[in-house]
Amino acid sequence: MFRYRLKYMLLCGLLLFSGGVVAEQDSTGTASALNTRGYHAYKTGEFSKALDLFKQAVKIDPTYGQAHYNLACTLGVLRQKEGPCGNHEVYLEDIINSLHSTLKYLPAKREKMLADPDLKPVHDTFAWQKIRGLTISTTDEVKQILVAVSWFGPAPGAFGPMGGFNFLEDGTFSYWYLDFTNDEVVKKQVTGEYVVSGNRVEFTFDIMQEKSGSFQGTLTENGLLILEGKDAPEGPYSDDRSDCSA
Repeated sequence: MFRYRLKYMLLCGLLLFSGGVVAEQDSTGTASALNTRGYHAYKTGEFSKALDLFKQAVKIDPTYGQAHYNLACTLGVLRQKEGPCGNHEVYLEDIINSLHSTLKYLPAKREKMLADPDLKPVHDTFAWQKIRGLTISTTDEVKQILVAVSWFGPAPGAFGPMGGFNFLEDGTFSYWYLDFTNDEVVKKQVTGEYVVSGNRVEFTFDIMQEKSGSFQGTLTENGLLILEGKDAPEGPYSDDRSDCSA
């Protein structure tokens, strides 16, 4: 009897140990299988199905860089097709977070990432400029960031951002803002010139416009364009477009 019980205990222990190894292998294999199924769904235009499968894959294996990348691309496609407030409510931050996870676990994907049209929705964000390798340490790179990013001001109410900047490579800018007059909301635009020195920016509005004067700005490490001066529009400005403002 003792010998039988001993054999039984040893057999159970072996099965438990083997079960743990199989479970780990199944976890990795399952994530890979889900990623493969997601890729096929993506290629056939079943983007909602692909999204679910890639999400499952990274949940099972958070270190699976390829699944993170496929998830980012699928989110990018859905945002281009539906906009930010469609059925899937794809926010730019969701795409960027998946790209950061990709670079963490699969850094060799960076070159492919920079050329992938699926990721176009994040191309005008500050985070994307950092992925490109730009910093605020030189005048030239700061100017590149200013031109590449879409800048939005505070969004205190239901109308979303109250203003925004667009910078051109020729040293000019346009500033749009919402004007509330006679119970109407009118989007207006003025223009001006800017000069970059380090991470500092000097602004001057063109004359003969509704807004005039000059002011200064500083681009920070976390992507905020902070304005100073009595003629400065209310800020700060960032790439946050306050998607789906109610």
